[in-house]
Amino acid sequence: MPAMSNRLAVVVAASSLAIAAAAASCSFGNGNFECKTSDECPAAGVCQPSGFCSVADTTCTPTGQRYGEQSGPMSGKCVADGNPVGGGSDAGATGGSDAGTPPIDASFCFGTTKLATICYAAPPTGDLAITSVTTLNTDTDARCGTPLSGGTGLCVVAAANIGIQSTLRATGSKPLVLLAVNSITSNGDGFINVGSSRTGLTERGAGSDPSTCTTMAGTAPTKTGGGAGGSFAGKGGNGSKSGDNTSTGGVAGEADATAGTKLRGGCLGQTGGGAANGGAAGHGGGVVFLIAGKEINLN
Repeated sequence: MPAMSNRLAVVVAASSLAIAAAAASCSFGNGNFECKTSDECPAAGVCQPSGFCSVADTTCTPTGQRYGEQSGPMSGKCVADGNPVGGGSDAGATGGSDAGTPPIDASFCFGTTKLATICYAAPPTGDLAITSVTTLNTDTDARCGTPLSGGTGLCVVAAANIGIQSTLRATGSKPLVLLAVNSITSNGDGFINVGSSRTGLTERGAGSDPSTCTTMAGTAPTKTGGGAGGSFAGKGGNGSKSGDNTSTGGVAGEADATAGTKLRGGCLGQTGGGAANGGAAGHGGGVVFLIAGKEINLN
């Protein structure tokens, strides 16, 4: 008996975009606070050239200053000597320190620090409207853009606004990220499909069966035993033994302890026992990450 693992992972992040001209505005997570003068920072705080507030911390040398918790990608980091965001070691976590790399303005970073932070030199423009059934291959589709940072291994489709009025079907090995500066909306006919299926749409959903699944394969069944289910944040179910007790079922691999800290789809199940007669394994489900600067409204 084959094992099924058709799990659809949908991750949604609603955030507010920090506009460079604003003195203070919210971004992803608990929000970013941008300053123009030190008077806008908490007591004894210092407004750094990066536009974020820092506070005194003697463990940070040589500046003696550490960024506060609402400082975007710099949150909690020591302020480097003479290196505002994008110009040196302060930028290492988001853009590196190469002289030819444009500075990363945290106003144009989107997402969550846990799963994915996508940064641009300028906010994406133009609107994307899915008005008819559309298939997108995350490995080859030209709509998968190249962010300044944070897009490695992902298909990031970015626009000012994204409207889903029909079915968007995503396949391919890379997880799908839909990123809108303002809003992602759908009407009653809008549908995002990154699932995997054994019938009908037989393609793998976007980001399914990642390479990490090979380390979670478990123990295959013997003879005519049933295959185990794929593991993800939880351990998959074990396969059944044969009716005459002459074979053993597959044992599922361990759950992925880091499943909640990265974008990834589900793992495939095991092929059923019985050599050429064993049923084919079911693929894992895909993943889509929705990020919007102001609103996500899915009807």
